[in-house]
Amino acid sequence: MSNLLAFNIFPSYKYLFLITIIILLFLIFLIIIIYKKLNEEIRKNERLKNEKLKAELVSLRSKLNPHFLFNTLNTLLEIGQENSEQMEKIIINLSDIYRKILYSSDKDLVFLEEEVNLIKEYLEIEKIRLGNRLECEFSIDNNLNKFQIPPLILEPIVENAIIHGISKKKEGGKISVSAFKKSNAIIFEIIDNGIGKIEDINLGFGLISIKNRLTLTYDNAKIEFEQNNPSGIKVIIKIGG
Repeated sequence: MSNLLAFNIFPSYKYLFLITIIILLFLIFLIIIIYKKLNEEIRKNERLKNEKLKAELVSLRSKLNPHFLFNTLNTLLEIGQENSEQMEKIIINLSDIYRKILYSSDKDLVFLEEEVNLIKEYLEIEKIRLGNRLECEFSIDNNLNKFQIPPLILEPIVENAIIHGISKKKEGGKISVSAFKKSNAIIFEIIDNGIGKIEDINLGFGLISIKNRLTLTYDNAKIEFEQNNPSGIKVIIKIGG
């Protein structure tokens, strides 16, 4: 009787085992398909994000910045033939700035020193235009010169500070650009003592583009705005940490 029971029960367990294996294989196959589909969607979304941000960068370059270009041309007209050296300097810097902006379209990242040099060329033009009303200060950790950042992350912030903060202040003001490492974080600070107020900051296209590109490029990056004391705005970009 025991042999008979064993003979009858064993096939049932065998079929149950086979059915379980088939179900597990089916589930594994299903999970693999879902995983592949999700990966495809993730890659597709990343491509779309990259394309969107590249489009934003192209648009940002095209807008960078009509005010600056118009002001520079006006400065050239004002200088005329009175100061040929200043006029030559403005034309050379202006040409170099727009050449760098144009070629940055082929790059996802640039060295920090490239962005800083672009800012310096821009500020040299603004200093000719504003004269003693503009004071500039740089404090860049040399160890960060080869640190890579998305192009046009810092320059538009500097430009905003000049246009909306310092140029509108009768006595002018000072802008400071610094880059340093703190613990495990890379910190960029752009500080002006213009007329800007924290409540008046408008997250327009340029600032939103900077925020988006930082988020896409780094796992942990953010941009913050603080009221400078006694006046002006402090912009802080923190990467890592």
